[in-house]
Amino acid sequence: IIYASSRGSRDNNGKLIPAFSGKRFPEVYLQLTRSGVDSLINGNPSNQQRIGYLFEKNTLYRLVWQQLDQAPDSKPEKYPILTKVSAMQINYLDRSKTNHKTWPVNATRATEEPIALEIIVTTKDLGKLRRLFYIRDPN
Repeated sequence: IIYASSRGSRDNNGKLIPAFSGKRFPEVYLQLTRSGVDSLINGNPSNQQRIGYLFEKNTLYRLVWQQLDQAPDSKPEKYPILTKVSAMQINYLDRSKTNHKTWPVNATRATEEPIALEIIVTTKDLGKLRRLFYIRDPN
């Protein structure tokens, strides 16, 4: 998340996806473009990659797409990163320092990025874990 990029991408239908997108229903989901990827991996000529995080069925997954802009048959690789998760919440902080449950807030603000993310994960073994990620300077 700390290597988040402001470049959006296209989904497998050619629709533009904002650099950041997130929702809470039917499952918690965050998708973003990140930089700092080794461009020699899988012959990817770009140093950017589309990744996501998905909470479903008591497991937190990391999603990784092979291409930044998707082909019609593109599917992400799905890696479990934490099990026994009972709840997950992501809050997006905008430039006016207002928290939002989804991102983008609305279609007219689709190109904006949050300045910070708060991720709260509750697990059966570790209890509540809270992390705050600074994304961009609001100025």
